[in-house]
Amino acid sequence: MLLDLSEMKEMCLAVQKWLNERFCNSDYWGISQLHGILIRQGTCENCDKCDYCVVGSDNSMAKEYEIVKEEKGFLVSR
Repeated sequence: MLLDLSEMKEMCLAVQKWLNERFCNSDYWGISQLHGILIRQGTCENCDKCDYCVVGSDNSMAKEYEIVKEEKGFLVSR
């Protein structure tokens, strides 16, 4: 089965979204392994920019946020 250009583009975008969700969400775990806390309001996939801050796990700023899964499946700090 051959795909036309628009179908290929749609498939590539779906794969990119799937990968971005997994990589972006795993950032929280990776930073926690370094005793840090990722504070991120949005990613490139669900916002117009990837806006983030990393603080130490004992930093008082870390306690001001909770990690939630937003409607598109991305983890964000609120």
